Amino acid sequence: MSVEADFGNNYFFPDAMVTFGEQEFSDERQRFLKNPILIAEVLSKSTESYDKGEKFRLYRSIPSLKEYVLISSDRPVVESFYKEGDGLWRISSAITLESSIHLYALNIDIPLAQIYAKVTGLKEPNDDLPFLHSRT
Repeated sequence: MSVEADFGNNYFFPDAMVTFGEQEFSDERQRFLKNPILIAEVLSKSTESYDKGEKFRLYRSIPSLKEYVLISSDRPVVESFYKEGDGLWRISSAITLESSIHLYALNIDIPLAQIYAKVTGLKEPNDDLPFLHSRT
């Protein structure tokens, strides 16, 4: 199912969505959801910058959206962007399999070990991030 963003000017197929209450659609065939409270995207190398940038900007135009969750596909890293007020978004993150991410829109904690339970070949969270490594 796709979601309507930017007041009907853009439509996306998120990896996961959650609604609360009655679902609202912008078409009679119920293909374009208008009222998700949470959208999750699994990041890949080719989509990461778009998902974090332009797509997130467009998703923020959805009045019902309270949370946007980004899940790395190759390392145990999950980021949550939660809307606190008018245009104010808060970010939280979890970066190891031993940690959990709190989903504010659902008021639940999900262990990263559960999210990545069937994923093999994960990189360390800080691989390829030279500014996080100590210098000698």
